Amino acid sequence: MLDVKIPQRASRAPDYQAPEPSSGQDGGLDVGLFDVLQFLKRRKYLILLMTVLGFVAGNVYLMFATPIYVASTRMLIDTRHQDTATQQGEGSFFLDTSAIDSQLELIKSRAILIKVVDNLKLYDVPEFNGSSRTPWQLFISDIWSMLGSKPAPQPVLSMEQRKRIATAILGGGAGASRVGRSYIIQISFQSNNREWAARVANGMGDAYIEDQLDAKYTSTRRATVWMQERINELRNQANQAEREVLRYRTDNNIIDVGQGGTLANQQLNDAAQQMMKARAEAAETKVRLDRVTEIMNSARNGNMPEATVTEINSNPIIARLRSTFVDVQKRENDISSRFGRDHVQAVALRNEMRGLQESMVNELRRVVETVRSDYEIAVAREAAVRSAFDDFVKLSTVTGEAKIPLRELETSAQSYRGLYDTFLSQQAQANQRISFPKTEARVISPASTPWAPSEPNASRVVMMALLGGAMLGIAAAFARDQLDRVFRTPQQVERVLGVECLGVLPSVAGGADSDRAVMIATDETKAAQAARRKLMRHVIAQPFSRFSETLRAVKVTLDLSGLSRKSHVVGFVSGMPNEGKTTVACNFATLISAAGQPTILVDADLRNPSLSRRLAPQATSGLIEVIRGEISLSDALIFDPATKLYFLPAITNGTRSNTSDIIASAQMKSLVAALRSQAQYVILDLPPLAPVVDARAAVNLVDDFLLVIEWGQSRYDVLREALKTAPEVQDKILGAVLNKTNMKALQRYDSHRDGYYENKYYKRYGYES
Repeated sequence: MLDVKIPQRASRAPDYQAPEPSSGQDGGLDVGLFDVLQFLKRRKYLILLMTVLGFVAGNVYLMFATPIYVASTRMLIDTRHQDTATQQGEGSFFLDTSAIDSQLELIKSRAILIKVVDNLKLYDVPEFNGSSRTPWQLFISDIWSMLGSKPAPQPVLSMEQRKRIATAILGGGAGASRVGRSYIIQISFQSNNREWAARVANGMGDAYIEDQLDAKYTSTRRATVWMQERINELRNQANQAEREVLRYRTDNNIIDVGQGGTLANQQLNDAAQQMMKARAEAAETKVRLDRVTEIMNSARNGNMPEATVTEINSNPIIARLRSTFVDVQKRENDISSRFGRDHVQAVALRNEMRGLQESMVNELRRVVETVRSDYEIAVAREAAVRSAFDDFVKLSTVTGEAKIPLRELETSAQSYRGLYDTFLSQQAQANQRISFPKTEARVISPASTPWAPSEPNASRVVMMALLGGAMLGIAAAFARDQLDRVFRTPQQVERVLGVECLGVLPSVAGGADSDRAVMIATDETKAAQAARRKLMRHVIAQPFSRFSETLRAVKVTLDLSGLSRKSHVVGFVSGMPNEGKTTVACNFATLISAAGQPTILVDADLRNPSLSRRLAPQATSGLIEVIRGEISLSDALIFDPATKLYFLPAITNGTRSNTSDIIASAQMKSLVAALRSQAQYVILDLPPLAPVVDARAAVNLVDDFLLVIEWGQSRYDVLREALKTAPEVQDKILGAVLNKTNMKALQRYDSHRDGYYENKYYKRYGYES
């Protein structure tokens, strides 16, 4: 048992609306690189034509375009300017972006432009006073001259008008920009004269520097006048403040003695030092008095006085008495040790020693009185010095209170004097700046004469023209693709109509115009008739052609869809006339009958029986006569022994208006039933869908319809509308075939089957194109 999958025909609603075609395979935006390449390949001639036109337009533009030369000068805004005359820096300042932008706007200001116009006398230059003409204007003028027309005389302009025009032209060509984030400003000017481009660029730089110098001079001059008035005012204020300080010192007896001190403070310091000295002397004298008194009391008790005090140590009497006492004491000790303490001489020596001690005590008493006298003098002196110190303290306090207003007066005087000195110094510097003017801007790169024009750039214009032409060509090609509302690929058939495309039939020699020729040719030559009959038997003449192979594929599909039928009635239809359905139907029937399967071909196009004119031009009876019962079916059938094909022609005498009634009649239904019983395949060549309704009348007669679509000619809207008005036919359409296909052009449209239609693959199996 054959395991085959029979294609199921989808049931379509009468109001079926197929999606609009698009560039993607499935009607979406799924466009790949290969689709783009196929699109470019398909429309390459149009794109190439537009590219060439763009190239020509670019060269024409270069011929008439006015050359523009651009010259630039660069200036540095020196933020660390130093005055040459004073050799003192004016201070570093940093320009922010706003300051740089302000300088750029100043360069392009009307004041600078007018100064450049006046300095270079641009109002007398043709390029700037509006009297020069472009090459295009000269070309137009020459044309008018050739035509005998004289140009209108130019009006005479005043000096003010010429200056205004020159200023406007200068402003239109001038430009200023900042170089990166540096303090360098680039001044540029564009002109159709290379010499003037450089001169104007340098002139703008000079005018800017001149404007800066004038501004500085004017500002400094005004500042100098204002400072002179301020200096006179400060001088008077400083002198008046100093006079008030001197008067206050005199009134309050405040005398300075140097280093910021006053006489009262100095006297107070001297008194403090004297008081400290007197206090120290009194304390020292008191210590000496106490010591001398202590020594004297010790001497009264019989002790020898110690020489630890200056008054005692330096007293010659006490020194002599001590020396004598020591000698007597040694003698007494010697005698007492030899003769005993009671010896007369020892007693006498001890009495002498007592006398010497009394003398020393008396002398010590006199020393004590002397030291006491010195102590009393030191105490009295200390009291006197203390009293004087207290007086000086009171005087210093009064003087300090008086100095508080004095300091305010001195501060005011010093402030006025400092301001006076500062303004005086600034006035001197301002006078020097007036004598030696200098600006922060200086030219670091003057403009030179440009050798080549900046605009138009020939290479760039040509490239842009080529690119623009190519883009315009692509746009035109895309528009043409979008406006190309005809069937060119099987995917379009399936997407637009919802009908499976069973194959693509290539255009065969002599077939493109055969249908149209037969309609208008009633007295064809035998050669022409032979050519027509050959076309109708193309599958016999070229059995291994792609045309024949495609029809075999259609037959396989037809067989799979009708496995349960003993006979199969197939109707061939098209949307419009001249799409080749008659040729396809005849070749399809010939292919089946040549294969040994009984086949009857019926010309059911009663309005235009072109099939009968081709296969049986001499026939006198046919389908209509059989339906009327005038002749039998066997007498009407024409047999071709070469192909074993039976053909039932249609003979019409004039135009019939009831052809649809004939096809829908019961006699026609009985005739088709009789044909079914005699053949395995019954092929009906029906009229097209759009012009007439005969195909709709044959819905009950056929099992399946095969739709023939002419490649590159059948329009979406026409065929879709035809199927919409014949839903019964659409429901029975087994599939469609693209006829008269240009296979080479198809490869450019059907990008999803690259190489599928190439002859080399068919030739490997012996097929012919």
